Amino acid sequence: MNPTSLNQIEDFLKSGPFVLFGVSRVKQKFGNTILKELTAKGFRVFPMHKDLEEVENIKCYKQLSELPEKVGAAIVCTKPEKTAAILTEQKATGIKNIWLQQGSANIGIYEKAKMDFENVIYNKCVLMFAIQTGVHKFHAGILTFFGRFPKKVPHIK
Repeated sequence: MNPTSLNQIEDFLKSGPFVLFGVSRVKQKFGNTILKELTAKGFRVFPMHKDLEEVENIKCYKQLSELPEKVGAAIVCTKPEKTAAILTEQKATGIKNIWLQQGSANIGIYEKAKMDFENVIYNKCVLMFAIQTGVHKFHAGILTFFGRFPKKVPHIK
């Protein structure tokens, strides 16, 4: 398995707006934290949920066709058993960038996603890269110290 490069992460973050799978009625769920923090930093994020009308005072959508604009990427913050179905649905939508948040996928789901999408980020926290402040900056520093922070790779022509 090739590690995720910093180039992939930068490309993903430039590809918004984002659709977010994994928001919940339970405010403490990490999908809700992602939604709050990304929108607070100015990212356009459209939460998807089949049963909720809104979460964190932001309108939820049941399907991509309801969105007010085209999205370039999806962030998936669900349990692996839901993630596989979400990716199957997203394959036909034209989304090319997928972020599989830590804990949302196993290696099999990741390997399949790499075949179905152009850019797949796996087992990384989107907040560490999109929001370089506070605890996210601290975590990035720890990974850098131990040589585990993603690195830029030269583009092959």
